[in-house]
Amino acid sequence: MTEHSITQEYDLDLAVRAVALDCSLRKTPTIRRNIFVGMMFVNLLLLFSLHRPDGVLEISVMLGVATLVAYLLAWPPKRFEAFGLKPQIKARQEQLGLEEGTTTYYFDQVGMVVESDFLGGSIPWEKLHGWHDAADLLLIYRAPRVFYYLDKKQIDAAILSDIKDWLVASSGKQI
Repeated sequence: MTEHSITQEYDLDLAVRAVALDCSLRKTPTIRRNIFVGMMFVNLLLLFSLHRPDGVLEISVMLGVATLVAYLLAWPPKRFEAFGLKPQIKARQEQLGLEEGTTTYYFDQVGMVVESDFLGGSIPWEKLHGWHDAADLLLIYRAPRVFYYLDKKQIDAAILSDIKDWLVASSGKQI
């Protein structure tokens, strides 16, 4: 029976990237579309209530501005996905007294065990909620809003391959 262990030091920047990735995964196309439509309505309402346009060109410019603002609110550039997360996560960690520390993950064919000062426990693969494989992070969801994150750059390729195989074979959905 193959077992792997990974120990990861707490890194605030890594936590921010993981939370930003999780937030972007929860914004489904339907949610983004609803944000876009709602913001278009609000922007048009504001623009036309502040100023009565006289010509077609002025109306076109106002529609373009409203569309651009609504688009940027629904699909912000990647660099703004994590805007404001760092102070929130840092304050929460300070409140819990967890500004530093290590988390150790143990993986085998049966499941994973997490040893941490904050959130640990055992998760059999058949009870796994889901997982997401990003370019530099691997998110493993214990529940819809509770996840562990692994920095893939710190994990040996063979170990990462075994973990991915177990995740694919698990009952958890790929998010």
